[in-house]
Amino acid sequence: LQVENYVVKTILKLNRGKFGSIPHLAFVVSLLKVSHELFSIKLIDGLIENLRICLEDKRNLEPQLQVMNMRFLGELFLCNMVDS
Repeated sequence: LQVENYVVKTILKLNRGKFGSIPHLAFVVSLLKVSHELFSIKLIDGLIENLRICLEDKRNLEPQLQVMNMRFLGELFLCNMVDS
Protein backbone atom coordinates (compact mmCIF):
# COMPACT_ATOMS: atom_id res chain seq x y z
CA LEU A 1 0.00 0.00 0.00
CA GLN A 2 2.85 2.42 0.80
CA VAL A 3 4.65 1.50 -2.40
CA GLU A 4 1.45 2.05 -4.37
CA ASN A 5 1.00 5.53 -2.88
CA TYR A 6 4.64 6.37 -3.63
CA VAL A 7 4.32 5.27 -7.26
CA VAL A 8 1.13 7.34 -7.69
CA LYS A 9 2.82 10.44 -6.25
CA THR A 10 5.88 9.90 -8.44
CA ILE A 11 3.87 9.47 -11.64
CA LEU A 12 1.85 12.61 -10.90
CA LYS A 13 5.05 14.69 -10.81
CA LEU A 14 4.83 15.13 -14.57
CA ASN A 15 6.88 18.32 -14.62
CA ARG A 16 10.01 16.24 -14.00
CA GLY A 17 9.51 14.19 -17.16
CA LYS A 18 9.45 14.95 -20.84
CA PHE A 19 6.32 15.91 -22.75
CA GLY A 20 6.92 13.21 -25.37
CA SER A 21 7.05 10.43 -22.79
CA ILE A 22 3.47 10.96 -21.59
CA PRO A 23 1.89 8.49 -24.10
CA HIS A 24 4.34 5.79 -23.00
CA LEU A 25 3.57 6.47 -19.34
CA ALA A 26 -0.17 6.23 -20.04
CA PHE A 27 0.37 2.90 -21.80
CA VAL A 28 2.31 1.48 -18.86
CA VAL A 29 -0.39 2.66 -16.45
CA SER A 30 -3.07 1.03 -18.61
CA LEU A 31 -1.16 -2.27 -18.42
CA LEU A 32 -0.94 -1.96 -14.63
CA LYS A 33 -4.71 -1.53 -14.42
CA VAL A 34 -5.19 -5.24 -15.11
CA SER A 35 -3.39 -6.37 -11.97
CA HIS A 36 -3.68 -3.28 -9.73
CA GLU A 37 -7.12 -1.74 -10.16
CA LEU A 38 -6.92 0.34 -6.97
CA PHE A 39 -3.66 1.88 -8.24
CA SER A 40 -5.31 3.14 -11.41
CA ILE A 41 -8.24 4.58 -9.44
CA LYS A 42 -5.88 6.46 -7.12
CA LEU A 43 -3.85 7.74 -10.05
CA ILE A 44 -6.83 9.07 -11.99
CA ASP A 45 -8.31 10.59 -8.83
CA GLY A 46 -5.02 12.35 -8.06
CA LEU A 47 -4.71 13.58 -11.64
CA ILE A 48 -8.20 15.06 -11.66
CA GLU A 49 -7.55 16.64 -8.26
CA ASN A 50 -4.36 18.25 -9.60
CA LEU A 51 -6.28 19.60 -12.59
CA ARG A 52 -9.00 21.00 -10.34
CA ILE A 53 -6.41 22.76 -8.16
CA CYS A 54 -4.68 24.24 -11.23
CA LEU A 55 -7.98 25.50 -12.64
CA GLU A 56 -9.09 27.05 -9.34
CA ASP A 57 -5.77 28.83 -8.75
CA LYS A 58 -6.16 32.40 -9.95
CA ARG A 59 -2.42 33.02 -10.23
CA ASN A 60 -1.87 30.13 -12.68
CA LEU A 61 1.81 29.82 -11.81
CA GLU A 62 2.47 26.60 -13.69
CA PRO A 63 0.66 26.57 -17.05
CA GLN A 64 3.08 23.97 -18.44
CA LEU A 65 2.18 21.54 -15.64
CA GLN A 66 -1.50 22.12 -16.38
CA VAL A 67 -0.95 21.28 -20.06
CA MET A 68 1.00 18.15 -19.15
CA ASN A 69 -1.78 17.02 -16.80
CA MET A 70 -4.37 17.55 -19.52
CA ARG A 71 -2.25 15.64 -22.03
CA PHE A 72 -1.82 12.77 -19.57
CA LEU A 73 -5.59 12.66 -18.98
CA GLY A 74 -6.15 12.62 -22.75
CA GLU A 75 -3.67 9.78 -23.22
CA LEU A 76 -5.36 7.82 -20.44
CA PHE A 77 -8.65 8.36 -22.29
CA LEU A 78 -7.10 6.98 -25.48
CA CYS A 79 -5.95 3.90 -23.52
CA ASN A 80 -9.58 3.42 -22.35
CA MET A 81 -8.76 4.14 -18.71
CA VAL A 82 -11.11 7.13 -18.43
CA ASP A 83 -14.66 7.37 -19.72
CA SER A 84 -16.13 10.56 -21.12
